[in-house]
Amino acid sequence: MRDAGVHVVSFFAIFGELMRDWRNHPGAPDLWPYLDRYFGVAGFTARGHRDAIRNGTVQPGTDLLP
Repeated sequence: MRDAGVHVVSFFAIFGELMRDWRNHPGAPDLWPYLDRYFGVAGFTARGHRDAIRNGTVQPGTDLLP
């Protein structure tokens, strides 16, 4: 199929296309459970970031990242 011109993309790439702006509906709170279930790396990253915010261990300067 790729040789015929089909663009082969990953599951996460499809989510990225659907969620060009994560503030719109369906938003990140609606889709993170699916990412967590089917794309575990994203779930681990999101949970780690959430926990770092909750316990105050976010590294200085990360609030300045785009």
